[in-house]
Amino acid sequence: MSGISFFRQNANWLAAGILMTLASSFGQTYFISIFADKIRYE
Repeated sequence: MSGISFFRQNANWLAAGILMTLASSFGQTYFISIFADKIRYE
């Protein structure tokens, strides 16, 4: 199995993984910004 055929066969899974990665990084940044003051004082 070559790399191109792997990407074609698993395009849905790869796209879902990329979307979840982008969504979680936004959520993590928002969560950290809520508690930024408490983190700075520790």
